[in-house]
Amino acid sequence: MLLLPGAILALGGLMVSARLLQKGISPLVMISTGMCLFILFNWQMSRLNLEAGSADISVPLIWRGVGLAIMTVPLTALAVSSLEPKDIPQGAALNNMMRQLGGSFGISIINTYSARRTALHRTDMLANITDTNTLVNDRLNSTTHFFMEKGKTLFEAKKMAMRALDNGVVKQSTLLSYLDSYFLIGLLFAITLHEAAHGLAHARGIKDTSRQGRWHNQHFKTLAEGLGLAIAKDPKIGWSVTAITPTTISTYADILVELAGAMSAYRHLEPVDTPTTTTSRNGLSLECECPRKIRVSNAVHAEGPIICGLCDTPFTDPDATDDDGTHDGDGDES
Repeated sequence: MLLLPGAILALGGLMVSARLLQKGISPLVMISTGMCLFILFNWQMSRLNLEAGSADISVPLIWRGVGLAIMTVPLTALAVSSLEPKDIPQGAALNNMMRQLGGSFGISIINTYSARRTALHRTDMLANITDTNTLVNDRLNSTTHFFMEKGKTLFEAKKMAMRALDNGVVKQSTLLSYLDSYFLIGLLFAITLHEAAHGLAHARGIKDTSRQGRWHNQHFKTLAEGLGLAIAKDPKIGWSVTAITPTTISTYADILVELAGAMSAYRHLEPVDTPTTTTSRNGLSLECECPRKIRVSNAVHAEGPIICGLCDTPFTDPDATDDDGTHDGDGDES
């Protein structure tokens, strides 16, 4: 039930995004809006705790479903926009394949990251569970007494108390790893907004970096603020620390309309293939008098004749010739 509202609104978002494209709305505006909604989803999910209810999860899932729906249609349209009509089916299939591969790699990467973060958080928590920690001793004693009141022996109660404490550590370490994963995904999407400022500088011919691209100067700060980002100065790389402001979505959409005229998708010319003759490397094609055909390797054919079980004649190569110029197997009868 948690996924149902987001799924329903995602279907609506797909239909609405298609209509918006037909009305001439820039795909870049729609993609940026979808990215902001997806960043909002990851930010809200990264702030959950063990007491979160269904409403705390279903609302961010709605932002995720709508954001991905708004991005899917324009991304597909941009991927095939410069193709010839005859190439659109192959282009759409290639786009879907790359999207599936990207999703598979993304899932693998985030699973690995989550597992490592779980181990890290568990190690940090276990370092605080010691005999000298009064909070740990109080928790173990109270849990032990609870199980003893349920009829357990002292040994069983202590064992169950340790197990309950370990389960709590597992839950908290797993939750923290998921929060880290959501924060990482949202951060990656936010970085693309940082790169949008570099794209704007390139389109306008403005030099926004120095020191081989490491130092972000005042020009980058001005451009990024024009995109609706809050900029802070880092002592090593300059005006590079970006943050999303509440007015980003509306301001960013206006700037992307201007970028749409300066940016266009293109494809390289494909080389024209010239017909060439190739030699088959799949072995020899042999025939008997039936005629039946088989294909064998050169090494198998050189070991000796292969006899057909129906006509009791050997399989021969119809293209081979003997020393006297006749085809193999076509010698004169005596």
